Amino acid sequence: TMRDDVTLHVCGLDQHARKILAFPNKKNIIDYGYVHINSEKFLKIVDKCSYSVLLSCSEGMATSITTSMMHGLIPVVLRDTGFNRLGENAIFLDDYRIDPLDQEISSLADRDPEELAELSAKVYEFALSNFSTEAYERQMRSILEQILE
Repeated sequence: TMRDDVTLHVCGLDQHARKILAFPNKKNIIDYGYVHINSEKFLKIVDKCSYSVLLSCSEGMATSITTSMMHGLIPVVLRDTGFNRLGENAIFLDDYRIDPLDQEISSLADRDPEELAELSAKVYEFALSNFSTEAYERQMRSILEQILE
């Protein structure tokens, strides 16, 4: 909350979560509330961002991360919280405390734009291969065939 050099776009908070988190009123923290992923608003938010950050350990492989990956956003998640299978297609954090997080944000903000574009393309390809409806159908078919053999 002390940083002014990056913008935090927050999506999906309800009134209860908003009250608990109590974000300060700053120009670089934008709380959109619930945003439908098929909306123009969502596409505009995604277009402004490079990363999708989730520092929660309460849900394994959150669909918010898989959805954002389908739009090329690079996931930044806590290690060992259900995302390890993303491998090189994610940035893993080992600590959720403010000081280490601040250092990581500085490192992420300083990354070379060409490197980010390459990683974004890799993330998108991985997501398309693993999280699309076609990939789901292919995986389910394979599982069912194995069961029926």
